[in-house]
Amino acid sequence: MKDDIEIKNLAGMDADTAVEAFEAAFADYSVAFDRRQILAMLERRGFNAQLSFGAFSGGRLVAFTYNGVGMYRGVLTSYDCATGTLPGFRGQGLAGAVFRHGLPFLRAAGIRKCVLEVLKENAPARAVYEGLGFAVDCEYDCYRQAKEAVSAPRAACAEVEIRAMDAGMLCGLRDWCDFEPSWQNSVESIERGVAGLTVLGAYIGDVCVGYCVADSADGDLTQIAVAPSYRRRGVGSALLASVLPKMASHSVKMLNVEHGCKPLRAFLDAAGMVQCAGQYGMSRDIAG
Repeated sequence: MKDDIEIKNLAGMDADTAVEAFEAAFADYSVAFDRRQILAMLERRGFNAQLSFGAFSGGRLVAFTYNGVGMYRGVLTSYDCATGTLPGFRGQGLAGAVFRHGLPFLRAAGIRKCVLEVLKENAPARAVYEGLGFAVDCEYDCYRQAKEAVSAPRAACAEVEIRAMDAGMLCGLRDWCDFEPSWQNSVESIERGVAGLTVLGAYIGDVCVGYCVADSADGDLTQIAVAPSYRRRGVGSALLASVLPKMASHSVKMLNVEHGCKPLRAFLDAAGMVQCAGQYGMSRDIAG
């Protein structure tokens, strides 16, 4: 690590600086992000500048970990929203140095666990995280497809009415999900970014029997779930058929579907979605 590198927290960092550093670090990434997407991502993932950290060279942010903070699975947790290093500063161990620098501050804030996701194909990043004490604790599949190639897999339930739904209801419907959503798809994440999301409920009379949540601007299907006793009756198809026209994007994606979740995987396969990537969920305890 170069002698002029200074590592410190990012308290007071403005949005433009955060976006510029992100864009510079991920300029050679396979997926392009625009400013709106970056800001929406940071908002939904609970970005906390005070508990995020970066390496500076000559006053310029050259490596960073943007942390989100919140309750996750009943524990106050730090989530790695994004870790990046500018191309000219890679290979110097900055990612690890930034993480280690932040650990005492996270502990002092009462955080007891750190979580993140890493692409399965990114073996070097996984090795870095394992060297920092992280271990794989879940496996996810990611799906993407051109919007015109996606369709409801079966006839929509004739009894169902699809209408806008208050996101505040989702807390009471957690049991409808067949797996614990990842941080970025959690109810807490939805509540943080609800202003930019479409939340639809499927109703039979006054009874809610299913729901879906989507970021219509970039085609992200965040959650879709049906009450167990109403499955295989076209409720999920009715929801998908209703949300697709609201998508302003050219493609539809659903990230972090638990690898072992056969019902949702089968639904997405039948809808024409294609698995495009896989991720490992990793975590480490930092208590004490």
